[in-house]
Amino acid sequence: MRVLLKLILILSVLLAVIYASSPLWLGSIVARQLPPDWQLEELESQYPGFSALKIKTLKLRGVNSNSGLALSINQLLLPYSLEQLSADTLAVDVTLEPQAAAKLEDFSIPVLTPSTQLPSVSIAKINIKLKREGEGARLAQLQLSEFTLVASPGGKYNFSSDIKLMETTPVNGFLEGEIANQIVAASLKLVSADGTSPWLRLKFRQQLKTNTSSLQAEFDSGLVDAGWLNASLAYSSKNRLTGLTGKLSVDARFAGESAHLLESLALNTEQMSAITLSSELQVNMGLKVSRTDAGLTAMLLRKANISYHNISGEIPRWITNNIAGLEFPEETMEATVVVGLSTHSKLLLPKDNSRTIKFSGDVDLNIGTTSSSIQLPLTEIEAEINQLLDPDSIIASAAFKLEWRQESSFVYTGADLKLQANTIILTTQGKIQLADSSLNATEPLAFEAQLGDLQASIFTDNETTTLSAEKTLIKAQVSLSTEQLSTTGKATLRNAEIQPMGLFAANTELQWTELKPQASSGQLRTRTTGFSAQIENESWAGFDFDIDYQLVNSSRIKGNGKLILDAGTDIPISFSGNPETANWDVEIKESKIQANQLSKILALAKIDTPAGLKLHQGQLIMRGSLQLTDGIATELNISGKDIGLSFLKTTATGGDFSAKLDYSGALRVNGKLVVKTVNLAAGLDLTEFGADIVLREDGEINFHQLAARLFSGQLKTERLQVIDANTINSTMVFTGLNLQQLLAFADFDGLTGSGKLDINLPIISEAAGAVVKNGTFESTEPGFLSYFQAGVPSSNIGLQALENFQYKSLSGTIEYRADGGYSVVIKLQGSNPDLYNGYPIAFSLNIAGVLPELFNALFISGNFEEAILKQVKSDTPETPDSGTIQ
Repeated sequence: MRVLLKLILILSVLLAVIYASSPLWLGSIVARQLPPDWQLEELESQYPGFSALKIKTLKLRGVNSNSGLALSINQLLLPYSLEQLSADTLAVDVTLEPQAAAKLEDFSIPVLTPSTQLPSVSIAKINIKLKREGEGARLAQLQLSEFTLVASPGGKYNFSSDIKLMETTPVNGFLEGEIANQIVAASLKLVSADGTSPWLRLKFRQQLKTNTSSLQAEFDSGLVDAGWLNASLAYSSKNRLTGLTGKLSVDARFAGESAHLLESLALNTEQMSAITLSSELQVNMGLKVSRTDAGLTAMLLRKANISYHNISGEIPRWITNNIAGLEFPEETMEATVVVGLSTHSKLLLPKDNSRTIKFSGDVDLNIGTTSSSIQLPLTEIEAEINQLLDPDSIIASAAFKLEWRQESSFVYTGADLKLQANTIILTTQGKIQLADSSLNATEPLAFEAQLGDLQASIFTDNETTTLSAEKTLIKAQVSLSTEQLSTTGKATLRNAEIQPMGLFAANTELQWTELKPQASSGQLRTRTTGFSAQIENESWAGFDFDIDYQLVNSSRIKGNGKLILDAGTDIPISFSGNPETANWDVEIKESKIQANQLSKILALAKIDTPAGLKLHQGQLIMRGSLQLTDGIATELNISGKDIGLSFLKTTATGGDFSAKLDYSGALRVNGKLVVKTVNLAAGLDLTEFGADIVLREDGEINFHQLAARLFSGQLKTERLQVIDANTINSTMVFTGLNLQQLLAFADFDGLTGSGKLDINLPIISEAAGAVVKNGTFESTEPGFLSYFQAGVPSSNIGLQALENFQYKSLSGTIEYRADGGYSVVIKLQGSNPDLYNGYPIAFSLNIAGVLPELFNALFISGNFEEAILKQVKSDTPETPDSGTIQ
């Protein structure tokens, strides 16, 4: 008995010691019961009671959990029988790590392994806080009240709780579920303001026998209190999101051993719309995600449409901020982006690389503003993103067809270029590749653009060159690679003008082949109609270009082609030059042209033919060169055969000539002319005409070594000058003239004759006009003169002698004044066989009168006034001032 009492005493003491030291050993016991990833942070308990253990505060933390889970329990009552557990509050704080690249493990659900025998649990209040590390703002706060877990016979447990989202306006809901036969099932409902219609349904079911889990969610914004939803969205998105409408359903399936990984997911939206202060996003899609050996694959159940309507100008601003120099007018700031995905499009998240996403399929992209639209269907897309947050890691290929319509002013300003067009219609299609931020075309891109009211300005160090056109059409193929851009195509410009070069063309057609702008190389062709130019304050027109040329480099262009005259004559040319220094060399190749086109040909080189000179018959051969540096220098060689020409009223036929024309600010001509027949303005015919022709810079025409046959005689002069087309400087020598033909041309009434004369006429230019000084004439053989005029008194012995005067010599002098006054002194020696038995007679006759513009009329106008002719014809020779009959 005594021993028993000792044992009881010792046991009592031991129990007392154990009870007294419970604050020391209780925490160690609890810590040893925790899972490996958890640790005990704080335990404050009361001394154990006879029936249960009371814990004031228990704080636990998942030290290795990616979610940063922390639990805090207050007033936990744990009976020794472990049949029922109760607590006043349970606080759960979940801290998410900063967002990282997606991994397959992120799409998983941990396996719940409830014990076969759980206590009944009653917790008055559970507070759950969810926040993300580094953001400082909570993402959600959830409160569960009157949570109960009730054990039922057969190992079945039911749990339930009222739920409240702790927002400005709390949202109520209900959680319920059961645990039975290794199945965990739960459902969550958030209800509308009237407490009847659930706007959010969440259903979860995990079956341990099959190692599967499922998660279903349904959202209907039409049943949510709009005020609460908008306030909650504004708070959680920092006022970026202000509205959400539509329906959303999600059905996910999971399976696995240690953790249930996502096997499939079905997502459907119905009129889903997210609204912000500046935009609206609409989503309509059906999506299915499946796990394969390669990873997670997302495919569309139906065609997806995503529309983003921006009303604050963020899209145009983003474009202009990323494309320096691009401008949008204010009225185009509102924009809508619509993305359509084809049903065979798919997205792959490979299991072997958590930072890679692969996409394949078709995308239809449409961007529209109040005045512009872009349609960009992308087909056969193969894209891979190695770093989700790094755009430079994108590797992609796709076929595309782009159509861009811009109805308002489009402006782009670069370092050396400004481009502006009031309207743009642009289409292009082809296949492209993108890798390491480098864009390549696997085949030439088809490109077409229509530009209205185009203006392009090219800036250089010294000046600005501006191209403007009312309408421009461009069709091209573009080869795109990392090294260079190469293009082949055609552009047509209407009413194109280039300033300050002063170039204009009603229509300009530009073609190019293998043009590489970076290397300044390529082959081009330019054709114009209605071309004109303003160079050195002179207007150039009447011709067009059709030229092929090669860009050798930035400072060298060479080519060939033809100039097309308005009348249809083509002049082949070749050229080379430096566009940077505006130095050009042009060769006019040998051309056969009609003579009547000569004046227009010469106009190409800014050469004006002498006033009144026209070529109207025959063919010309022309070749030459033109240099453009600080001025214009031209050299032309022209030859012709069987040419017919006219100079004012003088005409010539059967002419052969060759000439060299030089122009450098003024025209100079050197040539040789041989003409079968020259019809002078006065009606004289010259034959076998030949001369060397020189046109000086001051416009003076010189005929050197002029020779011709006239009145069966010969005309010669060392030099004949024509100034201002009406003044002549020369000494004209006539030899062997037929007197009969000469008098017939003069047409004096009653005067005839025969014989041959030599005439020497010095023609001199004075300020008032041409004059003849010291002109002489002399017969070279005997002849006769006959002057008979009815009504003349028979008593005039001089006139009687002239009725049949046989002369041995005939000579005299000629003077002609600038006012038209003339005097002719004639000396005759001979006899009249009908008078005084042919006694010798010597005459000295003076003839005077007025014949204005004699030389002008003779060579140029032919306009002998009728009154002057009458005067000449009616003049009676004056009585001889000396005359003797010997």
